Amino acid sequence: MTTTMESLLRDLRLTSRSLRRNPVFAIVSVLTLALGIGATTTVFSVVYGVLFRPLPFPYADRLVQIVQTVRAPREPKPFRAGLTDDQFVNLQEFATTLDAVGSWGHAPATLRLPTISVRLNGGAISAGVLEGLGVQPVLGRTLHRQDSEPGAERIVLLSYQTWRRYLGSRRDIVDTRIDLEGIPTRVVGVMPESFTFPSLASPTMTRNSEGELEDAPEFWVPIHRYERPVGAAGGFTLWQAFAMVKSGVSVEQAEAQVRSVLGSLPPGWTSRIELVSARNEIGRPLSRTLMIFQLGVTLILVIACVNVINLLLARASGRRRELAIRMALGASRGRILREGIAEALLLSLVGGAGGCIITYGLNAALQVLPPHVLPRLRDIRVDTVVLAFVMGLSVVNGLAIGLLSAWRSSRLNGIDSLHQRTLRGGTSNRHAQIRPSSVLVIVEIAAAVVLLTSASLLVRSFVRLAAVDLGYEPKGLLTFKVSLPSTRYPNSETRYRFYDELAAGIGGLPGVVSVSGAERGLSGSPIGSYPLYVDGNVVPGGNQEIRYRGVSPDYFRTLSVPIVEGREFRRDDRAPTATQVVINTAFARRYLAGRSPIGRRIRYSNWQLEIIGVAADTRDRPDQPGNPTLFMPATYSGFLREIVMFVRTVRDPSATLAAARAVVTRIDPLVAPYDGADVEEMIAHSSASPRLYSLVSFCCGAIALLLAMIGLFGVLAYSVGSRTHEFGIRMALGAERRLVMWQVLRNGVWLTCIGLVVGLAGSYAAARGLSTLLFGVTPGDAASFAGTASLLLITTLLACYIPSRRATDIDPVVALRSE
Repeated sequence: MTTTMESLLRDLRLTSRSLRRNPVFAIVSVLTLALGIGATTTVFSVVYGVLFRPLPFPYADRLVQIVQTVRAPREPKPFRAGLTDDQFVNLQEFATTLDAVGSWGHAPATLRLPTISVRLNGGAISAGVLEGLGVQPVLGRTLHRQDSEPGAERIVLLSYQTWRRYLGSRRDIVDTRIDLEGIPTRVVGVMPESFTFPSLASPTMTRNSEGELEDAPEFWVPIHRYERPVGAAGGFTLWQAFAMVKSGVSVEQAEAQVRSVLGSLPPGWTSRIELVSARNEIGRPLSRTLMIFQLGVTLILVIACVNVINLLLARASGRRRELAIRMALGASRGRILREGIAEALLLSLVGGAGGCIITYGLNAALQVLPPHVLPRLRDIRVDTVVLAFVMGLSVVNGLAIGLLSAWRSSRLNGIDSLHQRTLRGGTSNRHAQIRPSSVLVIVEIAAAVVLLTSASLLVRSFVRLAAVDLGYEPKGLLTFKVSLPSTRYPNSETRYRFYDELAAGIGGLPGVVSVSGAERGLSGSPIGSYPLYVDGNVVPGGNQEIRYRGVSPDYFRTLSVPIVEGREFRRDDRAPTATQVVINTAFARRYLAGRSPIGRRIRYSNWQLEIIGVAADTRDRPDQPGNPTLFMPATYSGFLREIVMFVRTVRDPSATLAAARAVVTRIDPLVAPYDGADVEEMIAHSSASPRLYSLVSFCCGAIALLLAMIGLFGVLAYSVGSRTHEFGIRMALGAERRLVMWQVLRNGVWLTCIGLVVGLAGSYAAARGLSTLLFGVTPGDAASFAGTASLLLITTLLACYIPSRRATDIDPVVALRSE
């Protein structure tokens, strides 16, 4: 063992001195491997952090999600859902294998302090589930099971950040009362700084009063135990369900009991129950996508390794006389092989260190993403697991590269290699030559084609997504929300008074063009399902699914939504009950085709409405069409409890937003504005996932193309250098320069065409796996495939031009004299 280690260290020292004498070769090889290892390790750190890293709780292995895969009547596809209230009650009463059953969700609230009010994004969670995780608070206690019982005292558990930022890190905060949403609430504890469960991330998540997109709850309140519905004859709601499996009970045992006591859904509905690890379920929506990208960066690593192998072979070719002399003097092939492996291993380890630096940088860049893009974003980091992965990957790469390249070098025939003419004269003895592998170049070209085609599909998909007309003008539009406490604003009159004063104050700010409010943001309109009557006649087809939204005057002008016919709301349209409505063109097309909508009367739910205008369609999301929508004046009770303000400005939106917040504070210091943002920024955040996918795939494709062309260039350059004597003789005998150039070009184009055919076949298979990530582009998109082929052929000609030109510049006299 000692002798082996001494031999290995001696080989590494010799290799190190050899690489120092060839700095250009060493730097190019290390950078190539650093790119491949860095990209692979970065994606691995994401995959591990999202899918495999254990949740940071003492009893995380016992936390499961109860998933009910439901098929609704007349619906072709099942969907994953939670449980009904009845099913929750059944589990609470009869499931002896579970310690706790419950749910969690978003629970925003306003914290009112003596001088300011702030909007906090809290988490509502079943106390038994939170207690079961086993996390100990910094102060006080966590939530207990009795806190979820009906009639329990209103309490709150604070996050460390909230305690430090807003409450001055008071050690006596436990058992004091704070004003949370206008209600005195007793503080029972403060959780550790590292505790951020459950994640509140979603594409529609709101910003807090500080303007931060933060997915960690700023406080926790208990969800009350589920009660069996009384007299519920109609629909039902499915709630996300979680449970703590008892210690010593397997998930399979718990799942069997849950199925036996859970109870069924209403007639016509079918379901399948399973208990899955909460960690697995959190990462499940992204698991397929992450694995696709892991495969993609692995192809980059393959390309990088191929290039280094060919660089080592080309270098060995320049040392073939040295190797031949050593073998003639008695050096064994095993010795030559071992030195080659040591050289490749050293290069790979240094490249792995560079790859680690790349991974650190890219992981830091990932942290600026909106939280909904990557679940468990905080858990994506470089730790001992990732470092061990880098080390293992570097060693495996080094061994693979070293074995292949050193094995080719060790096959050199020492006696034949000492004869210069045999060595340089061409193909008289294949063992006298060490050629870079054309097969490996074909492999890396095929891999580059797969990555380029995938990148083209994703980039084209994102471009089409970004080009979708949302129906309104986001540039110069900003929005924020205010929540009016019912204790201070008990009726619509007081809420309208606040709104009018707010709209007037903001409208007077410099640069503000128009102001309006609504009861909802730009997405997430409620959907009704009722019979629709037009002029007293019911629309055939039963219940109609129609979106509805309450808006204030100037709503369409502020959003720059064209009024196609009629008018929008005015201030004098206010009434105790909504009587007028503006419809969109999707509603008019579906229900009033061929008839003028203005003046027609419709009845939907308990609304009796007269159509006064038709607005152009708007989209909640770019990937959704315009749906039939009713816009009503925000008049009936319940509207404007939460006001979404829209402001059109010609000034810097951030400056206008700060001024608008000051207006809110001046009107009522106890009302906290929140979720303030430039609408362009909101749209950018909502499309962050496809943007990230297209950017990553583009970078992967560009790196793969660059490395593949460098590899092709290297093979052709070696070929020209090794055939200097041949080209000299041919040109001395009168061969035309263009024919010599074409011979070199033909070799490069031939290798490229083979790699292109193989790569296009692989691309078609890979594109099928990307189908769920594409918008407006099919997996077999001809333009993407044709564009990839054209780009590859063009870059191939560029990569081949310099070696082919070099072949025609050979001076026959110099070439013959060199022999």
